Amino acid sequence: NADVTFAQMHTPCWWAGCVVAVVGLLLVHVGISEGAAGGKYVNVALRASWTPTPLLLEAAQYINEQNPDLYWTFLEKYTDTTPLPTNDKEVYNTVLSVAHTLLPASQVSMLRFSLAMRMHSPHVEMLRQLGHATGGRPEGDHDAWVRIADDIATDTQHIQKNIEAWAEQKQDTLPVFSHDYIYASHNTSAVPVAFLYANPAASPAEFRTFHNALTTLAKAGQVVYVLRYYLAWDLYDQVMNLQGYGVDLAIKNLEYKAMDDQVKEKPQGEDADDDEETVAVEGDDEVQGFKFNVLKERHPALKTSLHSFRQFLSEQNQDFDQLKVWDLKNLGVQASQRILAASDPLRAMRDISQSFPTLASSLTRIKLNQTLVAQITDNQNALSSDTTFLINGRAIDPRSYSIYRLLSILKEEVQRVERLQTMYLPSHEAARIASASLPPVPSIRFNITGRTGAIQFMNDLEKEPQYGRWPRTLMDFARRGYPGQMKFVAKNVFTVVTVLDPSQPGALGIMATVENVIRQNAPLRFGFVFVTDDEDTSSDEVNMGRAIAKTIAYLLKHHTSRAALMLMGVMNYQMQGAEATLTMDTFAQAYEMVASNMDKPLKDLDEVLSSKEFDSVLKAANQFAFERGLSKGSLPLGFLNGKLVDQKKDFMEGVVEAYFEQVPGLQTLIVNHAISDSESVYEFLMAPPKQWEEMVGQIAPKFSPYIIPTEAQPLKYIPLVSHKDELSRLAFFESNRDAVKSVTHIIAVNPEDPEHLEFLHSVLERVEKKEEEHARWAVLINPGPDAEIDHSGIVALLAGTPTAPVAFVRQVLDKASATGACDENGACKGVPITLEEVFTLATAESAKVKQSAYTSEKIQGALASHRRLCRDLFKLQPGEGAVVSNGRLVFRTHGEAAGDVHPMSTLSPSDMTFLGHYQAQRVSVALPLLNEAALLGLDPDDITSATRSNIVMGVASLLGQDEVSSVVRKSLPANAVPSVVLPPTNAEGEAVEPLLDVVLVVDPLSKAAQKLSPLLMALRRVVPVTVTLYINPVLSLSDLPLKNFYHLVLQEELEFTQAGQLTAGPSAMLSGLPPARVLTLAMETPEAWLVQPIIAKYDLDNIKLEDLPASEKIMTAVFRLEHILVEGSCNDITANPTPPRGLELELAPVTPTPDIPTQDTLVMSNLGYYQLKANPGIWRLRIATGRGTRLFTMQNAQVDQIAEGQAEEYRWVAVTSFLGEWLLLNVVRRPGMEKEQLLLSDEESKTAGGGGGDPGLWDSFSNLWGGDTGIPAPPSKARVANETIHIFSVASGHLYERFLKIMMLSVLKNTNNPVKFWFLKNFLSPQFKDFIPVMASEYGFDFELVTYKWPHWLRGQTEKQRLIWGYKILFLDVLFPLNVRRVIFVDADQVVRSDMMELVNMDLQGASLGYTPFCSDKPEMDGFKFWRQGYWKDHLHGKPYHISALYVIDLARFRRQAAGDQLRASYDMLSRDPNSLANLDQDLPNYLQHQVRIFSLPQEWLWCETWCSEESKTRAKTIDLCNNPLTKTPKLENAVRIIPEWTSLDEEAKALERKIATKTETGHDDENAPHQHEHTQTQQDTHTNTNNNAKEDL
Repeated sequence: NADVTFAQMHTPCWWAGCVVAVVGLLLVHVGISEGAAGGKYVNVALRASWTPTPLLLEAAQYINEQNPDLYWTFLEKYTDTTPLPTNDKEVYNTVLSVAHTLLPASQVSMLRFSLAMRMHSPHVEMLRQLGHATGGRPEGDHDAWVRIADDIATDTQHIQKNIEAWAEQKQDTLPVFSHDYIYASHNTSAVPVAFLYANPAASPAEFRTFHNALTTLAKAGQVVYVLRYYLAWDLYDQVMNLQGYGVDLAIKNLEYKAMDDQVKEKPQGEDADDDEETVAVEGDDEVQGFKFNVLKERHPALKTSLHSFRQFLSEQNQDFDQLKVWDLKNLGVQASQRILAASDPLRAMRDISQSFPTLASSLTRIKLNQTLVAQITDNQNALSSDTTFLINGRAIDPRSYSIYRLLSILKEEVQRVERLQTMYLPSHEAARIASASLPPVPSIRFNITGRTGAIQFMNDLEKEPQYGRWPRTLMDFARRGYPGQMKFVAKNVFTVVTVLDPSQPGALGIMATVENVIRQNAPLRFGFVFVTDDEDTSSDEVNMGRAIAKTIAYLLKHHTSRAALMLMGVMNYQMQGAEATLTMDTFAQAYEMVASNMDKPLKDLDEVLSSKEFDSVLKAANQFAFERGLSKGSLPLGFLNGKLVDQKKDFMEGVVEAYFEQVPGLQTLIVNHAISDSESVYEFLMAPPKQWEEMVGQIAPKFSPYIIPTEAQPLKYIPLVSHKDELSRLAFFESNRDAVKSVTHIIAVNPEDPEHLEFLHSVLERVEKKEEEHARWAVLINPGPDAEIDHSGIVALLAGTPTAPVAFVRQVLDKASATGACDENGACKGVPITLEEVFTLATAESAKVKQSAYTSEKIQGALASHRRLCRDLFKLQPGEGAVVSNGRLVFRTHGEAAGDVHPMSTLSPSDMTFLGHYQAQRVSVALPLLNEAALLGLDPDDITSATRSNIVMGVASLLGQDEVSSVVRKSLPANAVPSVVLPPTNAEGEAVEPLLDVVLVVDPLSKAAQKLSPLLMALRRVVPVTVTLYINPVLSLSDLPLKNFYHLVLQEELEFTQAGQLTAGPSAMLSGLPPARVLTLAMETPEAWLVQPIIAKYDLDNIKLEDLPASEKIMTAVFRLEHILVEGSCNDITANPTPPRGLELELAPVTPTPDIPTQDTLVMSNLGYYQLKANPGIWRLRIATGRGTRLFTMQNAQVDQIAEGQAEEYRWVAVTSFLGEWLLLNVVRRPGMEKEQLLLSDEESKTAGGGGGDPGLWDSFSNLWGGDTGIPAPPSKARVANETIHIFSVASGHLYERFLKIMMLSVLKNTNNPVKFWFLKNFLSPQFKDFIPVMASEYGFDFELVTYKWPHWLRGQTEKQRLIWGYKILFLDVLFPLNVRRVIFVDADQVVRSDMMELVNMDLQGASLGYTPFCSDKPEMDGFKFWRQGYWKDHLHGKPYHISALYVIDLARFRRQAAGDQLRASYDMLSRDPNSLANLDQDLPNYLQHQVRIFSLPQEWLWCETWCSEESKTRAKTIDLCNNPLTKTPKLENAVRIIPEWTSLDEEAKALERKIATKTETGHDDENAPHQHEHTQTQQDTHTNTNNNAKEDL
């Protein structure tokens, strides 16, 4: 247009008009009409297995977690609302309205997010099930009732009668669980528990009637009031979709094409889910330069056309496989440029990472910004290459986080900042301080030297020849070296002294570790202090420690350290068995083994042990430990150059970490010539000259287990912020009131106890002498329950403000701590000091005591406050003494066990000095931040040193909570430059103060970016958060970094229909997918979830959108959350804690029903891990009846008498969260069973149980993992004529399920024995799961579908094929019941031609596994036989390399040999290298066959054309459709050509499918026919097998 001016051309409206015109022309050109929706989509939903729970009750649980007292207020306020809500949306709005009156705005935002996530639905569902199990619903139409014992009141008038009836009979009441809502807690033996069963959401009026009556009774102390929900099962007639999971569509590698030739007809009456509809898809931002979000906003009338055009552009942008290597090189930086140039970088990162394959081509056209390249390069010199995700400095593992766990963390962090804000800190200052953390262990050295012979050194770097070639000067140590590399200098620069009792659990492991490290020539000197029992007080068993210590002392003196180290290694080796215990016999065997390897003969062991020569060494060691406060209960403890090694880490991990922490300081000392070569470095550090004391650090003469946390005395912090006002009114004793104190000690004392007053006297003496100017002291008066004497004078002096002179207070304490009256048990009380006596004494001593400050009223008020703080905040018993330092409960006189009482004098003056320095160093990180912080809400005149000291005390108590809960906080290097900082804004886009500070270092083309970018987008809409983003791409790529499409299902607000009803919930809608590509779908769910597909018309393993019918725009899949896991670790703690490998555990619902069966599992040796399937509810965890219950009893178990002389032991397990449950379970052997083996051989089991074994142990282990069974199998009998053949197989995708049916038919047609098939349910389609029961009924076989979740501690696999391979081999010991003797794995694509009973009865000659070796008679394939050369040839040492398509497992022997544990441990180690285990299921057992022996099956048991000659085919007992790396022929072609019977078997399987379909269509279905799935297949099956046996090395 010639009339358009230059200025007009640069207006947004002009350009927008041009764009719209261009869009219109292009739409016409490509043939897309405005009304037609372009492209096809994949929609995935995940449903809960329970019906929706009321929003009101979910919100109530959220508030209960914030503050249990507010729970009742919330319900009362809600039920007081008029008029009451009538639909879901009104309920939601009312809930939020009430919440606003109780919670801060940030917590209400978190409540919205929690409700959208249905975070507390499992908790409410658990309560629903508990209500139905225990409610005892009365007859009639009642919406609420009260149950006391077995009596039920349906109106309030009968409650009192039931209370009186209970008082007369004292009936047992129902158990009260920790998850119950308890209104008032009293002694339940004195008053009854009244359970109110009601639904406050559906029947608020009835609830309030009973609630009001019960609260009155509870306040009067007549009942304990417990509310339990009674919710109808059909409360809502709808499903509940979940979120917090990811949908991954990976592009399949089609190197081996396997196309199914079946096309199934589309059934009549399709599900409404497939109706064509207008689809709203996220990701409408920039595509090829068009910003569709802007265009849609400006031109809403063209929304459909714009959407079609965007889809068209996306589909034209899918030539990613045409990119050359040089195109790929800079993709990481180019993607970063696109992200940083966008108006919303997080949204851009989400769109690029989640749809990268279709965007890769356009990204390559971006011109590189060299400035950005330089910035990324500089950052990579400072930052780790791994993804770093920090919330207020709290490190979150991006690989394993769950959104539900993250939501819990967000709540904790928001609450943490809000608590800091109550300390008058502004929001941004609170967020900054919340990111700080206390240092793990202060830089304090302990004097670990002393008595001659106490420390027994195992090596000496300066004298022993093995270190002779190393440099010998300290300056060599000071020279710079490679980062992370130890300094190999022949000087004892670093000395590790470990104090332990050699008979304690874990001691031998540490000793063996030291032996191994010394053998590897690490530059460390090691010494042991062996703490043992006195000879005359030791039992024979405890004398084991003396025997070890004395023997090692003998070997060190009369032989060599090599002999002592060998003894340690041999003893530890003997203890490797799961149930091994160290006895005098095994110790003697170890000694003899050492003796046989020595050149010089050793004395007889009895002679060594009876000798008195080394008693002085043992005595010196015990005295050494005593003088340094190293009690046996705190051991073992390691010290590196006097500094405590972190106990939370593995021993050597802690030593190495401490080594590198100390290197810089030692180098500085050496460079400054503080230490010379002629001096002992260790002795210098233990007693440094005065001029070097500051650089060396504080030397503590004594270790206090109360101050340095140990396992026996763990950290316990009390959050003081909640009582800050009351604490600020305490009287503080300090030497300088004008200075801010970094440490506040609070001492609780009983004024009647002279010993308490003496301790307090010593504390005040320190104040008077100004020994700790950085500390202040407050005293809490905590009288006994029945105080009998007048202590008003003591209370006045210790609690009154202003405080009296310290010298005068000490003088009064001297008088009061004198011994007064004593009772018959010798317990004495102090001398009473009245207020009048204090005033008289003050006058006589001319002490400045302000008498007007000490009125009786003030004293009683102060005393009441002190009692309240002791009881409610510090949880002290009346009369108990305690020391609290900056919120940390350091010491208390009364332990948890009855009679466990310690005097206050347990803490010596030196301990208190140490405590002050320790705590001061711990708070040093936060102190500068607090001193700089501006304070809000305070008059400037009120901001004194005391105010800031109070803030330091409160903040330190909050920061200490991190260490208690093992929270790790980090910060990035100061020289790292952020790529972008996104400040918090409100809904209107205005800047607000942040509550959270999030830091993300991420490669934008990584799986972490796919997950974290949408998460941070949602988080910014929920709470005020500052996001600091460090883009950290790979600078040079040679392959596509992402070959998948991804969608994170996350919605931060609930959605409602126009009628106000709650919608089903969100689902994943993936658009812009390449229609011609084959994709495979995987669900990324939280670790505790087991999900299964329940609706899927098409093959989810082989999705090809262009094959969808033209009328279908959406391919739908629906999954269901079938189970939430209960996991844990089980240990036999009879002697040394060891996992009871093979122990059978059961998880039973509180009320067993056919719908909720009992689950069972076996304990692994790896970590004692066990896994059980559950769902929200209350469960009983118990040892399964049988050999396990005869050998073991559970620790801390409930016991029910189930019959005369029979008791059931169990532990309650409440599944209340989407996170599942983790439970540590300890078991103890019954008397006389200490040496019994849990797992027996076949012969042993017959002897133990009379042929059939234990009824409970060997009977059918039905429903393992809750497996779905077909026709119940008869009990198995070993080696009988009609023994069941157990076949295990795995299939994924419709094609392999087709193969599987054929394999099953071939097995059945070649045997007369019963057959039971075991299938891994994890990967089966809904169609197959519907088909298999009908096939079982038709052919008379049994089957079971077993499921198992890959444990979180075992390195995972991301590729689906490798995941399947892992399941084939890694969990064999726990997948099958104990009564199954032998299982045969058969690949799905195999045809069996012989009776599998031959393999069942075959002698494996002591091996637990039987595999067939690869054929060797086809020379043309020699080039692909990688096991004949290189690494594999050397590793196998002549053993054959076996194929994994068929193998036999002797399960009893497999478990006894701990083969499964060895396989998992080796897998975890080898899989660290991504290039190892190329064929995981095959390489792993072949690699391990030197440890887990393999019996080579006869060659005819597996024939495949790829590796075997045609001549040997006639002898084949099975034929496998192996991939051929030469021809790469599709498997279906090979099947028809190679296996003559394959076609007839296939037709037989198809005929059964048609028969089922006919019955379903005509309605003539019998009870055994399967439920016809809502969708049947009309799309072709495709499959890719990447197990090509390529030439790969480990």
